[in-house]
Amino acid sequence: MHSVNLLAFPLFDRLQRFFNGPHPHVEKHDVSFTLMKPATHPKPEYTITNPPTSMNIPEHIPDEIVLRILESAYDPQDLPSSQSFLASCALVNRDWSVLSQKLLFRHITLRSQASFHSLTDALNPSTARGQMLADAVTGLRVVMDHNQPNAVSPTSFAHIVSLCPRLQELDLSLFGRGLPGHDEVGSPALARMRRTGPLLDEKTLAVLRSGASITRLAFSNWTDDASTLSQLLHVWPSVHTLAITGSPPAMPPQASPAFPCALQDLRINCQRAPSFEFLKWLLQNSTGTLRRVQADRESCAEVLSRVVREHQSSIQSVSLPTCTTREAASSLMQCCDLRQLRVEDARVIMVVCDTLPLSLEHIAFGVHRCTEMKPLLDLISSSHNTGLHAVTLHLYKCGELHNKLDVVRIACALQGISLDIVRDIHEFRSVSC
Repeated sequence: MHSVNLLAFPLFDRLQRFFNGPHPHVEKHDVSFTLMKPATHPKPEYTITNPPTSMNIPEHIPDEIVLRILESAYDPQDLPSSQSFLASCALVNRDWSVLSQKLLFRHITLRSQASFHSLTDALNPSTARGQMLADAVTGLRVVMDHNQPNAVSPTSFAHIVSLCPRLQELDLSLFGRGLPGHDEVGSPALARMRRTGPLLDEKTLAVLRSGASITRLAFSNWTDDASTLSQLLHVWPSVHTLAITGSPPAMPPQASPAFPCALQDLRINCQRAPSFEFLKWLLQNSTGTLRRVQADRESCAEVLSRVVREHQSSIQSVSLPTCTTREAASSLMQCCDLRQLRVEDARVIMVVCDTLPLSLEHIAFGVHRCTEMKPLLDLISSSHNTGLHAVTLHLYKCGELHNKLDVVRIACALQGISLDIVRDIHEFRSVSC
């Protein structure tokens, strides 16, 4: 067995000298420490107090502010979106639920007996909630279609009207029922178009009279009954805004009383133009009050131009699909207080622009690629002598390629006139004229 001298190895020799030998490069220090925790002085305790204030912070947002927020988001032109928004707001808390329900019931719809029962329960006058919701209703849309199961009856319609003491707007649509065996789809027989509508008997009319005073009536009649409109107008002599759609109304019987309403706004969108005799009867008490007339079909444009001529002293706004005759343009010129004019036909600019009254403030025209724009440019350039401050153009049939559009833009900018260019006909028709 051999012994090994570890000192013979240089590494171990160096280690031994490091631990045993002197270390001149290491400085000595006197160090002392203790593991005891040093004594500390107790910190003073501070009490945080709220500064005095004269204003009390409310526990919740006041109802007036919440109602203002909800009303600002409520759009009667887009009821589905508004109702969806309000339904979500009703889930916030009890206060928001009450305020949201008030707005949800501002415009209601009755289209079936099931909805009639729901509304009857909600508008129950024997409960505080029912009275609150009934007072909130200002607009009612009713669809009476006897081709559908569980259709709304005239009695149900009148009952809902009687439950709403502050009702102002009524949109009523009537659909007739074809005779058995004469209403087959595709049948060319004339009998298919002869649909009898729901009749309003004297009891129903009496209930309607006992309700609120309607001021805005939109009546869509898709039946062969031409007397319902005159019945409704005699029920509500307070109507000042009337819109007629569908089958043209007819003159009431000679024995019926004189028409009592003084209309301010008349809109006609009938399949065929109503007779001028009917319109004279309709407007016999509107001399001096009729302000706005509108026709949505070319078939009604001519007869409405005659209405403009008859009421030229009070007319302020005219909306027509076309106006291509000198007689119609002349009737517009005679409207000394005309402020807004909207015509969809692009051919009318040459006919109309040279004969417009100086009171005109807003003009709206249709424009296609070949429309003659010089009369419009002349009208814009002379606007410093008139009240014109707004122009709306509806572009169709490649109207955006018209080589005078930039000239119109520059002319309007130089005269300080607002120019609005639209491409959708529905947006154009919604222009306030």
